[in-house]
Amino acid sequence: MGQISNYVAAFVLGMEILSSSIRDIFSTLGVCLFFSIGYMMLPLAAYFLRDWRMLLLALTIPGFFYVPLWWFIPESPRWLLSQGRVDEAEAILRKAAQINGVKAPDIIFTQIQSRENAERLQTYSLCDLVKSINIRCITALLCLIWAAVSVGYSALSLNTSSLHGNIYLNCFISAVVEVPALIIAWLMLRCWPRRPSLSSTLSLGGLVLLFVHFIPQHMSSIAISLVMLGKFGLSAAFAIVYPATAELYPTVLRNTALGVCSMASRVGGIMAPYFIYLEKKWYWSVACEQSFQKAKDLLTSPAVLTHYDPELHIRLASDASPYGVGAVISHLCPNGEEKLIAFASRTLSRAE
Repeated sequence: MGQISNYVAAFVLGMEILSSSIRDIFSTLGVCLFFSIGYMMLPLAAYFLRDWRMLLLALTIPGFFYVPLWWFIPESPRWLLSQGRVDEAEAILRKAAQINGVKAPDIIFTQIQSRENAERLQTYSLCDLVKSINIRCITALLCLIWAAVSVGYSALSLNTSSLHGNIYLNCFISAVVEVPALIIAWLMLRCWPRRPSLSSTLSLGGLVLLFVHFIPQHMSSIAISLVMLGKFGLSAAFAIVYPATAELYPTVLRNTALGVCSMASRVGGIMAPYFIYLEKKWYWSVACEQSFQKAKDLLTSPAVLTHYDPELHIRLASDASPYGVGAVISHLCPNGEEKLIAFASRTLSRAE
C-alpha cells in the first residue's frame, strides 16, 4: 500500500512541477520505465531468494530510501497556489529559476491572482469526484478503464508461470516487453490525441488475448508471442492512462482522482487471478473416482484404524457446519499415540 501510494504521489507531483513539454516523457520513460526496470529485477531477486518472506523483505527495504527525499523534493507550486499559500509557491519558483540560471520576474503572482485564490480556498474531498454529471461520468469511465487495464496486465503477469519454459526467464521477458511499449506510448502521446492513443493500445491488447484461445496447445511459441504482444499493448495503455487521467482533473482534485482510479486498478488486480482459472475445465474422471476409492480404502484399513479396547482411554472429536456433521472416535495409547477407531459423518437435511 505504501509503495503504490508513493508511486501515485510521485507521478502527480512530477506532472504539476514539470512543464508541458516534459510531462509526456516523464509519465512514460520516466515513471513507468523505472517501474519496468524494477519489474525486471524481480525474477532475478526471486531466483536467489526462494523464500517468500525474504523476498518480501528485500523488496520492502528500498522503500526506506524515500525518507530523505522529504528534504530534497519541493512541494507542488500549483497545489500551494490552489491552497492560498502564494508566498511558498513563489519562493519555490524563485529557487528553481536560480538553480536553472534564469532571472525570475519581480512579480510572479499579481495581487489579483493571490486574492482570487484566497477567495476560492476551500476543502475538497472524494464527494467532489461525483458532484456534477460531467465529472461523475468521467470518474466512472476512468475507474472502469483502469480496472480493465489492470485485469489484463495483472493476469498476463501472473500467468507467466504457466507458460512453456523457465518461469524466471518468462517473467523477465514479460518485463522487457514493456520497454518498447513505453517508447511507443511516449511517441503516441507526442503525436496523437489521448483518446485514440488509449483506445488503440487497449484494442491491441484485447484482440491479441482473444486470439490466443484459438492457438493449439502444441504451438506454444506462437502462444507466448501473442501473450507478449498483448502485454505490449496493455503496458502502453497503462502508460497512457496515467497522464490522460491527470489532465482531466483540476489541481485540487488530481491527487484524489488518481488515488481513486488507482484503487479501481488494484480491485482489477485482485480479480485477475480468478480470471486465469476461468479457462480451466474440471470433471470427475475415472482416475478421480479411483483415487477417491483408494483414499476411502486407506482410511478404513488396519494401517489407520484399530480395534476398540475397553482398557484404553477414548477421545471423541466432533464438528459441524451449516451443511453437515462429523465425528471421530479414537484411542489414546500409553505411548501418547492416537489411534482411530471409527469415523461418522452425515449431510444435514434441508429442515435440519
